[in-house]
Parts: sequence; structure tokens; C-alpha cells
Amino acid sequence: MRNDAVWVRGVTGIQLHHTTDLQDAGRFLGNAAMALRAAHVRTGDDRYSDLATQLKDVLVLARELEDEARAGLVEDEVVGSHIRALMGAQPFDIASSDRHTVKPWFNGRIVQSPRVVDLAAEGFPLVGGRIDVIARIPVPSLVYRYQKHLISVTATQGLGAPPRGRAADGYHLIGWTDGGVSYWAVSDVGVHELEKFVQLFRNAPTDG
Repeated sequence: MRNDAVWVRGVTGIQLHHTTDLQDAGRFLGNAAMALRAAHVRTGDDRYSDLATQLKDVLVLARELEDEARAGLVEDEVVGSHIRALMGAQPFDIASSDRHTVKPWFNGRIVQSPRVVDLAAEGFPLVGGRIDVIARIPVPSLVYRYQKHLISVTATQGLGAPPRGRAADGYHLIGWTDGGVSYWAVSDVGVHELEKFVQLFRNAPTDG
């Protein structure tokens, strides 16, 4: 577990600096483009306008790369939160297999309670929930069990689209978006088992 924690801190730090660099680049390009447009107004020289247009195209690309880097940072924080939960005394803040107990627990603690479904009959019982902090925002995470493994399902809003699938150092991450909410399921179970869980979660009746 110690190596996992070091990996999370290292990768998250790299991603954070990478995102900040791209933000700085975007601000620089935006300011440069505005200065060139101002020069075009003052001089009437179309070369300034042409160069401003080229910088605008580069700025669009830089912002796309920034969005990708930010999504990568969120991915690493979601995986890191799962690993930290496994390292703790217990992987949840509230222990319960009752969705009608877990869902209300989040009320007043975060902006919106997560969607909670009962998958015990399918072999994925709910065991609890917790609050993680992703990109400095408190978000809900549900915890399900599959045999001896735990699956964390984290719900986020406004932090970018999750990946359809990813694997890193023995952990699988599957993401999807539903109703404006992004979901991130992470576990060390096999990818096929995690895919089955995600499909069941998405198709399950709403908790109301």
C-alpha cells in the first residue's frame, strides 16, 4: 500500500503542475492575441491581425490540452481516494447496506446526494459511503463489495468527462455520464467484473 500512496502523490503532483503550465500558456496566448489585435487597430497592418488569428488557433488547442490534463488530474485523485480509503481503518464514513440510510446521510454534507442503487442480489452489495475531496470539491463516493474486493463509485459535476476505461498499477477505472453527473467506478477487481458492475449500476432502478 505504501508504494501505491507514493505513486498517487507523485502522479497527482506532476498532473497538477502540467495543468498549471497549460493555464499559464493559455493566459499568455490570450493576452498576446489581444495585444496583436490592438496593434492592428492602431496601425492597420494586416500582419498583426493574421498573427492574432494564428495565436487564437493555438489558444484553442492549448485549452483542449488543458481540459485533457484536468481530466487526468481528476482521474488520479479519484484513484488516490480509493487507495487512501483502503489504507484507512475503514473505507467509508458511514457503514450500511441500506441505500435509504446511506443516501440521506449525504444530505447537508454535500450539495447533492448521489444516486444509490441496491445490487446485492447481483453479487455487489452496498457496504457504505464516504465523502472524498476531488479538485478541492467535496464529492460523494459509494462503496460496494464484490467477494473480497471493494468498488468505489464517485460522483462529480463540472470536473470534466470521465474516461470510458483505464487501468493503472492494478486498478481499473471506468467512467460514464448520466443526467449531467459524471461517475467514476474504481477497483482492483478484474475489468470484466467492473464492467458488469457498471452496467448493473447504470441499468438499476432509481433510488427515488
